[in-house]
Amino acid sequence: MGSLDGHITEDLLVRYLLEECDAAERAQVEEWINTDKANREEFYALKKAWDISASGESLPEVDVDAAWAKVSEQTQESSGEAVVRDINSGRSFGWAYAVAAAAVVLIGLFFFDRMNDAPVEMNFVAQNEFVSQHLADSSLIVLSPDSKVETSIGDERLVKLSGKAYFEVTPDKERPFVVETEQVVVTVLGTAFNVEETDTGVRTEVREGKVRMEIEGEQIDLLAGDVGIYDEISGSLQNKKARSAQTWGDRTIVFNGTPLGEVVEHLQIFYPVTIVLVNEELTNCRLTATFADEQIGEVLRVIASTFDLQLKELKSNAFELDGEGC
Repeated sequence: MGSLDGHITEDLLVRYLLEECDAAERAQVEEWINTDKANREEFYALKKAWDISASGESLPEVDVDAAWAKVSEQTQESSGEAVVRDINSGRSFGWAYAVAAAAVVLIGLFFFDRMNDAPVEMNFVAQNEFVSQHLADSSLIVLSPDSKVETSIGDERLVKLSGKAYFEVTPDKERPFVVETEQVVVTVLGTAFNVEETDTGVRTEVREGKVRMEIEGEQIDLLAGDVGIYDEISGSLQNKKARSAQTWGDRTIVFNGTPLGEVVEHLQIFYPVTIVLVNEELTNCRLTATFADEQIGEVLRVIASTFDLQLKELKSNAFELDGEGC
């Protein structure tokens, strides 16, 4: 098959996805992925095609002859017959190689779409759990429960959001990243932030970078630590400072001088647990800490150690903190 950028081939990427590369080849692929943003975009798009074929759902519907003929005709690709032609020869394939063949067809169709500037579109829904997804530009979306998005990544980068999501956006000065809700438009170049539809409007919290929030000609610019609030009743946009407790996606919680009573409330929302403060005076102790990808048990052990408290697990997902006040 053809070369992607002169030194790495689609064949090698297929073998990488099949986990058939040796150490040197894996290093070559990973270096290629990390060297350039465009390479990362290509890899995530190829992986998406691979994941579709690997699910098994699309395999019965893939007409290999017709699809490959279309790709070959429209891209004048003269190489790349090896995997696909083996299917026609009647040779017995293992399941993994049949998947690889289907993936090659999808990859070829993807490159044809890219040459015709077709955007990569993805829609996904989070029901009872967080859903994490990388887009074709390598940006990350972490969708909160009871939320959904429609995404289109091409000459423009557009996300239509219903609910709440955390974004880590790959910088691209030529292609702003736009998040639309029913009420407001949020535009960025490269940053990390939350957008949440609330009962009274929309809330945007900025973790890194700069974000612009707009509605009907009015706009505000937000920096790290700022919170943009659209109030549906007044119709106004406001720039406020962040709360002392913040969550970023499904991975990170930040407390900045947060009263322990609020910390407990926040943790009980973030984790499916019950936490009891035996001594009411503990509610006024203030915690400054960041927890990333930590289990609730470890979070509570850190809190207990910080304030010299006794931690007791009452039953599954139920804990008690006791000790003197601060």
